[in-house]
Amino acid sequence: MINAGLFNAHQQLGYVPKPDSVLHASTRMTAATVAVHVVAGHRLPKPRADGKHFLCPQVRVIIVDHQSRSVRDTHAVQGNGFNPVWDAELAPVQVANLECAHIIFQVL
Repeated sequence: MINAGLFNAHQQLGYVPKPDSVLHASTRMTAATVAVHVVAGHRLPKPRADGKHFLCPQVRVIIVDHQSRSVRDTHAVQGNGFNPVWDAELAPVQVANLECAHIIFQVL
C-alpha cells in the first residue's frame, strides 16, 4: 500500500527521491511528535447493497517510520455510515525521522 502511494505521487515514474537525512550522514534526522485529529467522514459506502446491514465506521491511523509502526483507532460510530462524526484526538506518536514517515488512514 505504501509503495503504491509513493509510486502514484511522482507521476507514476517509479522513482522516489530519498530525503537528505538518508543520503548524507552529516544531515540530522528530524524527530517529531505527530498528533492526529479525526473529524468526520461523508457518504461512506455500505459493505453490502441489500440494505439490511448498517455501517458502523471506525478509523484506524497507522504511522510508520524506519524504526517503528504505531496504530491508533477511533471509536465506532454506531449506525451512521452516511455522515459519521468522530471528533477524536488520537494519542500522539513519536516519529524518529519525519522525512521518512508515512501516515495511513483506513476506514473499518
